[in-house]
Amino acid sequence: MTGLADVAEIAGVSTMTVSNVLAGRPGKVSETTAKRVWAAVEQIGYVPNGAARALSGHRSRLIAIVINVRSVDALRSTHDARFIGAITAELQEHGYCVLLHASTDLAATIRSLKTWSVDAACFVKTRAREVDSLRAASDIPMLFPDNYSSSPDVLTVRIDDYEGGRLAGDYLVSKGHRRVCFIGVKAQRKVGLMAERLHGFRDTFASAGLPRPTIAHNVSTARIDSGIAAAEQVLALRPLPTAAFCSSDELAAGLMHGLRRHGLAVPRDISVVGFDGFEISEVTTPPLTTIAQDVSAKAHRCAQLLLNALGDESGEITSGVLPVRLIERNTVRDLTC
Repeated sequence: MTGLADVAEIAGVSTMTVSNVLAGRPGKVSETTAKRVWAAVEQIGYVPNGAARALSGHRSRLIAIVINVRSVDALRSTHDARFIGAITAELQEHGYCVLLHASTDLAATIRSLKTWSVDAACFVKTRAREVDSLRAASDIPMLFPDNYSSSPDVLTVRIDDYEGGRLAGDYLVSKGHRRVCFIGVKAQRKVGLMAERLHGFRDTFASAGLPRPTIAHNVSTARIDSGIAAAEQVLALRPLPTAAFCSSDELAAGLMHGLRRHGLAVPRDISVVGFDGFEISEVTTPPLTTIAQDVSAKAHRCAQLLLNALGDESGEITSGVLPVRLIERNTVRDLTC
């Protein structure tokens, strides 16, 4: 039977180094050394003890939630915190333990999953183009919430982002707004939830024969500080827009604060619409008109998908798209009056 010592001998490293690589601790090992270790593992067909137990049919009752932290916003997002909290609670109610892992290298993480004996994995903040390679690297059930992959049989649950953008656009058009802008995170991407929100927003104006909404500011995060910074970009637009659609409530709250710093009032001078429907939208001054999503319902559906894939739930549970709704409050001025 092969062991750590055999891998270490072939790779020319210590057993501690092998252990660090297999445990997914890349900060302790150079990339070159890690590649040598994995090559040795594959050469002798070494299977770590935890994975061996899983292969023998013993379930670990452990599910990994992997959050991709390539984005500086990844561990500070209100949405992600709510989603992870809700799905963790539901999985624990069904007798599973959750391993939360912040990944800076998804390829390394997927290799480490083999040593962690996880029964399934949920990958948060992945791009559509990453799904196929991740699924090919392991045969455990994998879930990709909010992902727009077109590959068949991908487990995913997302909201109707396009409809959210369309609802925001329809509402502003109905209130007489013609010069509008969009503020979103990396809105130039052609695929993904941000692209869908922008497409829905722009298509509404195009259908009405109105000017195309501009991207006022391509922010790197959806936080309040990014919204504050975006105020200067909005005010630099000529002609000045009468309304702004923000891709999150926190961005919208920050934008409102930034506009006030420059002496402008919402909605008297500029109207603002947010996205998410979180509590912050209720306590801004004035309360924020927003497109609301149900994060708890999304987390519940995701948990059911994983449990079904693991054989813990009966019935047909499929990937799906959840609805959004407009909450009308006091940040949009009616220009038709």
